Amino acid sequence: MDKIGKLIPVMLFVPVIIFCFAGCARYKMVSITTDPNMAVVYVNGEESGITPLTKKLRFDDKLQLYQVIAKKGPSYRDGEATIRLEPKEETEYHIVLEKIEKTVRIGTNPNMATIYIDGVERGITPLTKTLRFYDKSKQYEIIAKKEGYREERLIIGFEPEDKKQYDLDLEKIETVSIELVSFEPQATEKGVKLGIYNLNLAKTELALLNFNYRTV
Repeated sequence: MDKIGKLIPVMLFVPVIIFCFAGCARYKMVSITTDPNMAVVYVNGEESGITPLTKKLRFDDKLQLYQVIAKKGPSYRDGEATIRLEPKEETEYHIVLEKIEKTVRIGTNPNMATIYIDGVERGITPLTKTLRFYDKSKQYEIIAKKEGYREERLIIGFEPEDKKQYDLDLEKIETVSIELVSFEPQATEKGVKLGIYNLNLAKTELALLNFNYRTV
């Protein structure tokens, strides 16, 4: 009878242990940091605070992992982390937030053109430049200038993200040069005639007119 009395509490206690292992909640205290800090943290879709953040997470049979998303304004990509109960010693989670930027290469034909980005001189082609986008809708105006050529421009946006090469064909300015070497009246028996003048024409566009005129 004494043995049976001792077994009854043990038998009652065993189901409780089994029940706790099967369905009792377990907890894990975690630390979430970001680079840079002051990012908003969402845990399973719910806003949970600003980094650096310490949070106690509850795990059970139905909830065995947490999805963490860190957001820091439109100039950074969202960062993510997954937190599980195991390993228990893993309690620190660091998320690096990438800046929204892309490195582009700007070329011109011919080279050695001066490049202006949003009105500011940035260098000579070929030019490699990292553009930061504070918003994915941000666009940069690119202007290429080279003496003797018409300036050309283009717009660079974040999308498509994989487009990194941008080229501009510069159109040469054609000029017409007119030089009047001598232009003067000459007296003859029949009256006055114009003197001989030397006319030198280049191609299509009138660029310069040197007119030397002398009277007698």
